[in-house]
Amino acid sequence: MTSLRSIVAVLCLAAVSAACHRDPRIVADQAAARGDQYAAQHRRAEAIIEYRRAIQAMPTRTDLHIKLAKLYVDDRQPGPAYAQFARATDLDPSLVDAQIEAGNLLLGSGEFELAKTRAEAAIAVAPRNPRAHILLGNALAGLRNAVQAVREMEQAVALDPTSPDAYSALGAAQFAASNPAAGASFEKAVSLQPRSIEARIALANYHWAAGNHAAAEADLQRALEIDATSADTHRALALMFLLDHRPAEAEPHFKALAAQSATGRLALADFYTGTARLDDALAILTSLANDAQLGRAAQIRTATIVRQKGDRTKALQIADALIRSRPSDADAHELKARLLLTAPADPHGALTEATAAVAANHDSSSAQYTLGLADVANRSYDAAEAAFRQTLKLNPRAQAAQVQISRLRLARGDLAGAETAAEDAASARPDDVQAAVVLANTLRQRGDLDRARRVVTARLQNAPDSESGWVELGEIELAAHHLPEARAALQHARASGGDGEAAQLLAARLDLSSGNPADAERRLQDLVKRNPDRLDAYELLAVCALARGSAADALSRYRTLAARAPDEPGPATMVGVLLQETNDVAGARAQYQTVLAKNPRAGIAANNLAWMLAEEGDYQNALRWATTAVESLRGRPEPQDTLGWVYLKMARPLDALAAFERARGAAPQAPLYAQHADEARKALANR
Repeated sequence: MTSLRSIVAVLCLAAVSAACHRDPRIVADQAAARGDQYAAQHRRAEAIIEYRRAIQAMPTRTDLHIKLAKLYVDDRQPGPAYAQFARATDLDPSLVDAQIEAGNLLLGSGEFELAKTRAEAAIAVAPRNPRAHILLGNALAGLRNAVQAVREMEQAVALDPTSPDAYSALGAAQFAASNPAAGASFEKAVSLQPRSIEARIALANYHWAAGNHAAAEADLQRALEIDATSADTHRALALMFLLDHRPAEAEPHFKALAAQSATGRLALADFYTGTARLDDALAILTSLANDAQLGRAAQIRTATIVRQKGDRTKALQIADALIRSRPSDADAHELKARLLLTAPADPHGALTEATAAVAANHDSSSAQYTLGLADVANRSYDAAEAAFRQTLKLNPRAQAAQVQISRLRLARGDLAGAETAAEDAASARPDDVQAAVVLANTLRQRGDLDRARRVVTARLQNAPDSESGWVELGEIELAAHHLPEARAALQHARASGGDGEAAQLLAARLDLSSGNPADAERRLQDLVKRNPDRLDAYELLAVCALARGSAADALSRYRTLAARAPDEPGPATMVGVLLQETNDVAGARAQYQTVLAKNPRAGIAANNLAWMLAEEGDYQNALRWATTAVESLRGRPEPQDTLGWVYLKMARPLDALAAFERARGAAPQAPLYAQHADEARKALANR
C-alpha cells in the first residue's frame, strides 16, 4: 500500500505540474519575462517572438500588446506596431497613450481621417491631455483644415504652457496656415527648453521650409553643441546638406551615424550608393551581411549594386539565395522581380516573382508597385493600373505610382485622365523631374505647348542634369517647329546623360524634320539592334520609309511591328491607316475591324472605322464606333469631330454642333473643327 500511495502521489504531482505548465497565465508570464530580458539586451527579433507567444497564451493582456507595439516601432515596422496599439485600445479604451501612439502611426501613413478618430477617442477619455490635442491638430492639418488645426494646437498650449512640444506643434500648424506667428511659436519652444534637441530640430525645419537655409543650419549646429552624439541632429544635418546639394558636408554626419549603430552604417552605405561610390557602399554592406537585424536588407542592397555594376547573374544568385533561406520573404521576391525586369528582361519571370511578393505581404506598397511594373512589362495594362492604384491606397505618398498611372492613360490615349494623374503627381512632388516630364508630355500631346514648356523648364532650373527633362523640352520645341531650340535641348540631354534611347529618338525625329530620313533611319536601326523591344523606334522607321516615298516598305515595317507586339493595338491600327492612305478602303476597313475584334476599346481604330462607315452610309455602326472612340480617347478632339460628322450625316445637326464644339474646346487653335461647327449651324438653320 505504501508503494502504491507513493506511485499515486508522484502521478498527482506530475499532473499538477503539467496543469501548471498548461496554465495560460504562467505561459504568458514566462514568455513575457523572456521578452523583457531580450528587449533589455536590444535583441528585438527574439523579444518580438516571445511577446507574440505570450499574447497567444493571453490575448487580452493589454500590457503585452503595448510592449510588442513599442518593439515594432523600434524595429521600424509601423503596420504591425499600429495593429498592436489598436488591439490594446480595443481591449481598454482608457489607454490614452496607446491611442495617441496609434494615431501618430496613422499620421505617418497618411491616414489622417483615422488618426482624427483616434485623437477624438483619446480626448473623450482625457480631455485635458495636450498630446491628444496635438494629434488631433496634426490630423486636421493633414485633412487641410488649417484653421481648426491651429485651434487644437492652441488648446494644447493652453493645457500645458510649459510644453515645448505643444509650441512646436502650434508653430507647424501656423506655418501650414501661412500664419506669421509660426516662427515665434518655434522660438518659444526653444526658449522653454533651450537644451531640447527636438525643439531645435523643429525650429530648424521651420527655417528650412521658410527658405532660410543658413538659419536652419545654425539651429542644427547649436543642437550638436548641446549633444554631439545626437543621432536625430546628425540625421537632420545629413539630409539638409543632401537637399542643399552639399554631399561632402553630409558625409561626416552619415559617418557619425554609422559609428553609433548598424542602422547608421546602412544609411552610410545608402549615401555612398546615392553618390555613385559603389565600392565604398559594397564594403559596408559586406560587413553587414551577417547582421542579425539588417543582414538581409544589406544583401538586397548588395544585389542591387552588383546589378548596377553590370553583373546581373551574380545579383540574381543573391536574390535566389535569399528566397531559398526564407521563401516567404516579400522583399527577396520583389528584388528578384526588379532584377528580372532589367535587360535581358524576363517579363513572365518578373510577374511570377512580383506576384509571390504581394502574396507574401499584401500590405507592401513597394511589392504592389513592382507588380504594376511587371504587369506593364507583360502589357497587362489594366492589371498594372490596378496594382498602382493599390500602391497609392497603401501609401498615398507613393507618387511614383501616380506617374505610372498617368503614363498608362497616356498610352491608351486618355489624355484627360493622364493629365489629372500627372497633375496630382506633380503637385505632390514639386521637385520630381519625372512627374513634371509626364505632365509636360501629356500637355504636349493635348497641344498646350506653352504650358508644357513652362512645366518642364521650371523643373530643369532645379535639376539641370536631367536627361529626361531636356529630351522632353526638345520634343516640345520640335512640336512647336522650333528646330534650333529642339537641337539645343538635345545637346543638353546628351551632356547630362550621354546618348540614351530617348535622346536617340529625339535626334531621329529632328533628322526627319530637317529632311534627313536616311540619317534618322541609321540611328533607329542602331537603336532597335540594341533594344529590339523599342516599339516607338520601329514606328519611326516606318515613318522614314514613308518619307522616302515607300508606302509598301512602311506597310511591311508596321506589319512586322504588329507581329512583334500582337497585344498592342497601335501598330495594327497603323497598318489600317497605311492601307487607307494607299486607297485600299476595303483592306483598311477589314484591318480596323480585326483590331477592334481583339481590342474593342482601341480608340484610334474605332475613330477611323466610324468615319469610313459614315462615308459609306452605315450610320448606326458608325455611331457605335464613334461613341467608343470618344470614351476611349477622352479629352482628344478627333473623336468628338468624328462623332459630330456622323451626327451631321444622320441629319442630327444639333447633336453634331455639340460634338464639334467639344472638339473646338479641346483644340481651340484648330480651324477644321470651327469649320465643321459652321457646317452644323448651317444645317440647323436650314431645317
